[in-house]
Parts: sequence; C-alpha cells; structure tokens
Amino acid sequence: ATVAPIDPIALFAEEVEQVKRLLAPGTRRGAEALARLRALAIVDGAMSGERLQPSENELRKVAAKIGAGETHLDTLFPGISGISFSVEGSGPAVNLRISKKEGIPVKLMPEGTAGTRVVGVKRVNELDFYNLRFNELKTKLGITQNQLSALVELLNIKTSEDYSKYIITTWCYSQNALKSLETALQNKPIEEWWREYRMKSQ
Repeated sequence: ATVAPIDPIALFAEEVEQVKRLLAPGTRRGAEALARLRALAIVDGAMSGERLQPSENELRKVAAKIGAGETHLDTLFPGISGISFSVEGSGPAVNLRISKKEGIPVKLMPEGTAGTRVVGVKRVNELDFYNLRFNELKTKLGITQNQLSALVELLNIKTSEDYSKYIITTWCYSQNALKSLETALQNKPIEEWWREYRMKSQ
C-alpha cells in the first residue's frame, strides 16, 4: 500500500509535543528535552538567516514556555512556522518544495543576513545567468587580459555569486559583473586601477 508523505511541519509539531512530554512533572528528562529543542532551534535559526548555536538560556526559555502549555510553532519557532513545505511522491523518489506562507513578506537578501526568514532560491539554468566568459568581458570592456584580472581582483568579483561562479572548469560571469566593471571604469580610467593593483601587489 502507498504511504502518504508526511508534512514536515507536522513532524516539527510532533517534536514539540514530544518535548512537552519529556518536560512533564516527574519525568526527569529535561536534558533530553533540551537536546531536542536545540535541534529545532538550529533549524528555526537557519530559516531566519541565523547560524549561531542557541544558548542554554535561550533553550530553557523555550522549554519554560512549552512546560507552561505553549505548543504553537508560530510562537515558539517563527522561522519554521513561516515556511510552507509541499511534499510530492513516495518511496525513494520524494520531491520537497519549500516556499513562504501566504501573507509573509519575502525580500531577497545576501546569504547569512541575520534576522531574515530564508527561502531557497535556485536559478533554473546557471549558465543563463552566468552567461559571460573572461574573454567576452575583456572584449566588451576594451581592456587587456592583465587589466581585467586586476580589476576583477580589486572589485572582489569572484567573491560574490551575484557576479561570478566557477562552473565545471572555468569562471563564468553575470551581467551584474559586467555592469559593476563598467561602473568602475566610468569612475576612473583603467590606468588608475592598474596602478592601484600594482601598488597592492608589491
């Protein structure tokens, strides 16, 4: 018989209920409850753009709320509750789609920005986004290979996925990178950038 896929949110809710049972008077399983809460708090933090380990004090505060009868995810773990999971399929092939719940504002932010709810964004075809190669950039900008290498390093083009990505065997660049490089050359000529690079390299 086919088993219907389980909603991940239901699993989180069940985990909270399990923590509540562990915190019941006379159970003496507080350490286990805190361990389970830590895992939930880490997931919640990731959904909110935070990568810090929750402190013991923070976990005890959440445990106190659960011990007092609070089990709603939107109160205990707003990062988790703000995400909707859609599961399709069963067996070894299961598709999981993560999206924002209706009514929750979404804004694209740099990865790792604290205090923001995180939704995964996947570019359908990365080669469509990173559609420029080094020689194409050089030709469009009208500068030499060495000058472009210097400018790419000075502007940290290779440190941002908005600008570039190493795909298979080569660096590929986006239109955003081209615009950033063009703006830099409008601000000052390549000769000045080259002198800055040479001084930095000494």
